[in-house]
Amino acid sequence: MAWTQGLDGPVLLHGSTSYLSMLHDVGRNTAYAAALKASKKPELVLDLGAGTGLLAALACKAHGDGKAVACEVYDQCARVAELVLRENKLAEQVQVVNKVASELEAGEVGVDLPQKADLCVFELFDSQLLGESIIPILRDAQARLLRSDCVFIPRKAKVRAVLVSCPKLGSANLPELRGAAWPMMLGQMGFDPFKPFDPQSAEEVFMRHSEVWDAFAIDFANLPSTPCAHASHVKIESPGVVEAVAWWWELDMGAGGQHSSWTKAASSEESTPARHHWRPCISFLLPRPVEGDDAIITAAFSDEGVWFAWGDSGVPPRWLEGVTAVPPERERLLMASSSNFQGAMAQLGREAGPNPLLLPAEDFLSLQNLAKVVKVAQVPLRPKAFARLVERGLWPEGFCRVDPEATASPETTVIVEPFVLGEARPWAL
Repeated sequence: MAWTQGLDGPVLLHGSTSYLSMLHDVGRNTAYAAALKASKKPELVLDLGAGTGLLAALACKAHGDGKAVACEVYDQCARVAELVLRENKLAEQVQVVNKVASELEAGEVGVDLPQKADLCVFELFDSQLLGESIIPILRDAQARLLRSDCVFIPRKAKVRAVLVSCPKLGSANLPELRGAAWPMMLGQMGFDPFKPFDPQSAEEVFMRHSEVWDAFAIDFANLPSTPCAHASHVKIESPGVVEAVAWWWELDMGAGGQHSSWTKAASSEESTPARHHWRPCISFLLPRPVEGDDAIITAAFSDEGVWFAWGDSGVPPRWLEGVTAVPPERERLLMASSSNFQGAMAQLGREAGPNPLLLPAEDFLSLQNLAKVVKVAQVPLRPKAFARLVERGLWPEGFCRVDPEATASPETTVIVEPFVLGEARPWAL
């Protein structure tokens, strides 16, 4: 956390958010530091989405008396960046600009950039690669803020993928889930995309059925017009029903440097790899049996995201017209209202024992539908959340709030609604 002294005492500038895992991702920081050190000394560095100013600072330290402009739209974070740079005696070298990148101006005295930049460093990637709008941001920067010979760090991004089955996620065959990418800690689940298929692995959450293939690549110096589609003939290594694509991305940092979003674990313990900022993703497909030599899979991407489909017929639709042709942030509303999803949850309720333990999603959208089938249930819930539900008339009669810290009886049936809010998303529990 970062604090400064205000007139009425300490003021919190920036709290414990995803920035912490980002700043403590040693592999990420080392890769950027090495790439910046290996680059030719620039006249001006532009750091897009500067956050706390780390990459701008690394760029200036790599070349001694370098100059940089650090663009950060979040005002509290921009203030933290100014403090960090001041503490590291870099305030004279790095100018922090608290603006959205599209509002930056270059080329005249008194504007944000005194000239167009010849080195652009950025880390505007989420686990799904393109969810932070890196393509339109760079497209605008190339048109207005960067020299034609500008060096980009990283230079390129490549998506790698493997076909998998996931029989334990039987309700995954929902159109509401296809088209979206779901970040998951696949390594912690024991999944290894490079491990040969083992017929004895039927108890695993995900099982591999193909080779790992390169789905597509993006050159940040030569951005494509989107949407784009790349079809691949993927070698099948074991027959079965493929239900999803497990995928991750790799950054080409330049000078031979690489950095990947794949990780076997996410832990700060000394016995395991250091905390990792990103997660591999799962993208669901229409389930299909595979056997023989190969299958054709299309990987597509737009300015907003990445998705996959069977076959090769140009750019496949990401959302189903009339079903999921809505903005991705409404996925949860679609899922909660889906008759398929409601039916699957109702079946779980009918098969549950007496007084089951119910773990609903944090938005409680399905609570009322579940209550139609499950007449009596225990729900681990904090007092404030319980009070809000009661106040709004959303707490089902017959349900009992229990302490989230309490230990359930070994005989208790647990019903888990497979969706949680935030980064973890479905099946994180």
